Amino acid sequence: MKKKETGENLPEYMLSCVTLLYLIVMLGMFPFFFRNRYFDIVSAKKEFFQGTTVVLLAFTGVFGILAAWKKHTKWKITRDIYFVDVWVILFLLSVVVSCILSPWSREAFWGNEGRQLGGAFLLLCGGAYFTVSRWYRASGTLLWVFVLANCGIWLMIICDFWGLDVFYMKKNLPEQYLTYFTGTMGNINMNAEYSGVIAVLMMGFFYRCEERLSKICFWGTSAAGVYACFCTRSDSWLLAVGGGLLALLLFSLEEGRLSRWREILSSFFCGAVGMKLTVAVSQWTGWKNIYIQDLKEQELLLRILDEKVLLVLAVVLLLGYAVEKSHRLNESRYSEFLQKQGIWVLLAVAATGALMAAISIVPLEDSFGSNRGYIWKRTILNFRESHLLQKLFGCGPNCFLPFMEEKYGAEMRRLFVSPFADAHNEFLQFLTVAGIFGAASYMGIQISVFVSCLKRRRQEAISILGCAGVAAYMLQALVNNPSVIITPLYFIFLGIIRSKIGKKSE
Repeated sequence: MKKKETGENLPEYMLSCVTLLYLIVMLGMFPFFFRNRYFDIVSAKKEFFQGTTVVLLAFTGVFGILAAWKKHTKWKITRDIYFVDVWVILFLLSVVVSCILSPWSREAFWGNEGRQLGGAFLLLCGGAYFTVSRWYRASGTLLWVFVLANCGIWLMIICDFWGLDVFYMKKNLPEQYLTYFTGTMGNINMNAEYSGVIAVLMMGFFYRCEERLSKICFWGTSAAGVYACFCTRSDSWLLAVGGGLLALLLFSLEEGRLSRWREILSSFFCGAVGMKLTVAVSQWTGWKNIYIQDLKEQELLLRILDEKVLLVLAVVLLLGYAVEKSHRLNESRYSEFLQKQGIWVLLAVAATGALMAAISIVPLEDSFGSNRGYIWKRTILNFRESHLLQKLFGCGPNCFLPFMEEKYGAEMRRLFVSPFADAHNEFLQFLTVAGIFGAASYMGIQISVFVSCLKRRRQEAISILGCAGVAAYMLQALVNNPSVIITPLYFIFLGIIRSKIGKKSE
């Protein structure tokens, strides 16, 4: 009887093994892969992802058919369609329609130019999501592959910042582009986007773990991640880390674990102090480093590294520790007050801060956010003037530049080194290339995962990671683009979260 059961489950077991191998390759090898240095990094990442995902889907098809045949029932992937899956299906359908209706349909589907994020690539992202969400089984091996790989990525970014080109990727790179690229994840915006979200996940792992050695490991990786974020010299990671810290603070208030959040905040503090000391050493020794000089030109990052800000943060950490100690006798009443009132106070403060930030940038200047204001305004204007079908389904994936070219191409070339190939905002990007349906379904995927994780936060430990990770990604996406480097990893992350929260979260 036991052999028969094993035989019946063999195709499904093989599917879970293939999925795990795929995840190890994508999370452990994909971030490091490059070819022809930075000159071909987009094409290299695209081909790596497409090749491995096509192989994954081929094995999924074969073993899925075998599983259905053995069980004399419908294949599992045709069942258990949950709310988030509906959003993914709608997004993929909108991508297909957008490619068909696009004036540049061939380019929209294959994405051979520019950012190379075509419809075929997005469909593969959806395929990876569905396979991972159904066949991934929790694995400690994958966790440590993920941790070690990202420590390696951060080490490369740090070495780059210190002027050590580990893989000689900057050999023959024009001098004006030396500070624009770092590590093996492409330009500094991609590195800031990636490192910011990964640092939040490391903080989330630290929040959930209880074993002493694991806590030390994840606290250290969190601090190293923050230091690496500063090394990218792009301030967009602050949105990701800030959003993640806020989400973890809300959970710590609800669970009465403020001491754990204070420890997470101390990892941010140590990462920032480490960068402050690096800058100070360069000044004391006269170290001529173009990357440190570039950091000094980033106004927002310098404000975080200001001695007064760091001193205030140190005082807050010390006061928090002192308050925790002084309330030992009244711990229950103290915790009850924070759990009941602290969350609402924090949400009110966060909402007020967000409102003030929005008011401060209105009216939006062209120069806002390294000229993001310029492209945001013109993207909205061009979209408003589009015909109805283009509003509904967009101009086609990877067709943002030709969409903007006719009206603003000459102006962009006159004002900037090169025209904008992206909207530098994920919602505006998908609104333009996939239309209202595409943008709404893409946001629906993320919001439904976030809400599902929120509902399951007390039952599944990974739900808190899901909330923090999605919040971090959505906030940094306000100023960054989807890309062949980041987007597939994000769909894989959503698939992993979806595999754990399951139907009970709906």
